Amino acid sequence: VPVFVPKFEQAPCPMGLPRGAVEGKDISCGYLDVPERHAEPRGTSIRLAAADISATSDAPQPEPRFMLAGGPGESALSAFIPLLALPGFDALWAERDVVLIEQRGTKYATPFLQCANMLSVKLEIMAQDLHEDEEDALRLHAWELCRDEFLASGVDLAAYNSLENAADVIAVADALGYEQVNLFGGSYGSLLAQHVMRDYPDRVRAAVLSDVSPLEHAPNMLYKAHGMDRSLRVLFGRCAADDACDQAYPDLENVYWSLISQLNETPVRLQIIDPNTGSTYDLILTGDRLIALTRNLLYITALLPDLPGAIYDMAGGNFELVELIEARFLFSLDLADGMYTSVVCAELADFSASDQAETKSLYPPVVRVVEDILDEVMLQPCPLWGVEHLGDKLDQSLVADIPTLMLSGEYDPTVPPRLAQIAAKGLD
Repeated sequence: VPVFVPKFEQAPCPMGLPRGAVEGKDISCGYLDVPERHAEPRGTSIRLAAADISATSDAPQPEPRFMLAGGPGESALSAFIPLLALPGFDALWAERDVVLIEQRGTKYATPFLQCANMLSVKLEIMAQDLHEDEEDALRLHAWELCRDEFLASGVDLAAYNSLENAADVIAVADALGYEQVNLFGGSYGSLLAQHVMRDYPDRVRAAVLSDVSPLEHAPNMLYKAHGMDRSLRVLFGRCAADDACDQAYPDLENVYWSLISQLNETPVRLQIIDPNTGSTYDLILTGDRLIALTRNLLYITALLPDLPGAIYDMAGGNFELVELIEARFLFSLDLADGMYTSVVCAELADFSASDQAETKSLYPPVVRVVEDILDEVMLQPCPLWGVEHLGDKLDQSLVADIPTLMLSGEYDPTVPPRLAQIAAKGLD
């Protein structure tokens, strides 16, 4: 008799549904318990959530589409449900069921590995122009408190990684009675999908990977500054090559870098409004902080045509767009930053600052800012997080004959198109 047999228990959907969606008819939600460590099925169990969106066809295809969110630490139920309400997206479930998997540690799973004190630390830091050492000390203290809180509640932080996560995906498939599945994963979801394809190739019919992050680490981590540098050069180059853009916003590249220098010399004070509470917080905007914020702007496809104008607006003292977008990113309460930290420390943080790729040809401020970001989210918290690195076995490119479509954003500052080419080299 198997020690662990996953069982899906229906329950009310914990998230809001699109207008017109009928729970129990169009979408069903529920939970299943899985081992915190799959190699120890009699040990501690944790709870995952999932939502099953029924195909509208009278004769649907047998293999569903499993949707894997990014982050790591993003909530699939929060991230994908709004997409399903967009015009035209009903084609997603016309012929196949769509299953949204709330990964271990994320918002509607139990436990939810969100560090409650990290937001207040971010708000404290952004409201001041502190020395780097002072910022680091505040962050490290917050990570330490967060780690201690999780450990005191019995969480095994080392169990929140892509190998266990991939086993969860198969457990969901088993619980719902699916022999094979199709995978959709974006960003970290693309990385997780590749782990599933490697470890359970017979269970995957086909895959669509978006914002592709390859399993091979060297181009993934060490070239982060190259990705951001490339995105800015594409933006500046496309504007210069377009007559209308170049006439409206001439010399965009120099205008941007002059703005960065000016803000580093004389920062401006902005107001960020929490859309959830209406509370207002100060943001001291330096040039380096604007570079980091520009990364967020480059993620939003709909904003790209407006970025040249936004840069000119900021050069003229109008920072309304920054205030709006920063609020959107900062107060997104769904990210499980504890799960994020466990994943990156176990899988991605096997490098040091001295290992960074050659950067002589890049914009120096971009190198400085991106390497600082890597330091803040990977190199600094990992020694105190206490999660062992899983080793080089996770660094090998996926080799598989599973039909796979890869999609990359031309302006993506983190995983540019060439990383998809690296991920694809072992796929025939």
